[in-house]
Amino acid sequence: MRKMVMGLLVAGSILTVGMVPIGVKVLADTTTAAQADGVGGMRGRNGPLANFIRAQVGRLITLRSELDLTDAQKEQLKAIVKSHKAEIMAAIKPVIEKRRALNDAILAETTDEKAIRAAADDLGHAIGDLSVLAARIKQEAAVVLTADQKQKLSDFRQQVEKSIDQMMDKIGSEPK
Repeated sequence: MRKMVMGLLVAGSILTVGMVPIGVKVLADTTTAAQADGVGGMRGRNGPLANFIRAQVGRLITLRSELDLTDAQKEQLKAIVKSHKAEIMAAIKPVIEKRRALNDAILAETTDEKAIRAAADDLGHAIGDLSVLAARIKQEAAVVLTADQKQKLSDFRQQVEKSIDQMMDKIGSEPK
């Protein structure tokens, strides 16, 4: 499960900065490995979250082909990500650590609202740091993409947001 979650986190972060081809590879490899290990509970599940994740992976794969990146663009995007690898890892590590701390606070023997809120605030700050880095990298990546490719990415993000809303509506409308 940790491999799959990490893969989703990394792929989501990469997608945020427009590195879809690399993100799809990370996500596909990680999800496949997690399923092969019997980890993650994806196989045989048809709940809204499992269906949502499968649909997003399918959309990423479709988007990857629709972007029709040239070999030169792929190399430039890989170089941009590689040049920020240390920063990306340094920003992801606190997110993982802070998420674990929040989880520990939630699962503690006794409920300590202040500890939970403090851990949530710490996680939010770490996510903010990662988001700022993603925005900076996105600016670098944007110059590599054509206007049409940027529009396809924008459309994709809108579709993802719509899918999230639909998933939440479905979960909210399920009988108790």
